[in-house]
Amino acid sequence: TIVLDKTGTVTEGKPIVTSAYFLNTDEALLAAYSLERNSAHPIASAVLRYAKENTNLNNLDKEEVTDYVNEPGSGISGIFKGNKYYIGNNAVLSDDNEYDIINKEIMDAKEHANTILYVTKNGCLLGFFAIADAIKKDSSEAVDLMVKMGLDIIMLTGDNAKTASMIAKVA
Repeated sequence: TIVLDKTGTVTEGKPIVTSAYFLNTDEALLAAYSLERNSAHPIASAVLRYAKENTNLNNLDKEEVTDYVNEPGSGISGIFKGNKYYIGNNAVLSDDNEYDIINKEIMDAKEHANTILYVTKNGCLLGFFAIADAIKKDSSEAVDLMVKMGLDIIMLTGDNAKTASMIAKVA
């Protein structure tokens, strides 16, 4: 049996934003950029690149965040321009909120093996980033070779089960 780590072994290890949907794009991108520039997580660099490439906002580096909190396994939060923003997984979303406006977009992104990074403002969903990590060109060939050698292959990942399943099928 051989255990392969997904990120950086089976995939490139360089997440990218494949799509994003926001009720107020400029506000969400500015807040996301301001919070994520404090993070060392690999997904942060994808959000930073996307924000720089998809907004006309000036002085991105001059906006300050206070009360920044890194919540391991969940996301990040902070106060930005007097409002509390959160960027991370769905742990922060409350069951009683209605997200029908963007639910179809979220479901479509999940169907394509994207990790969803939610953005909220004062507890209300502003939208999301869909994040993916490209599969290395030689991963499928390497896995096929190991299977032919009689090895059982296990892929280890912290991603959600659907994303892991989609990557495993392709690789």
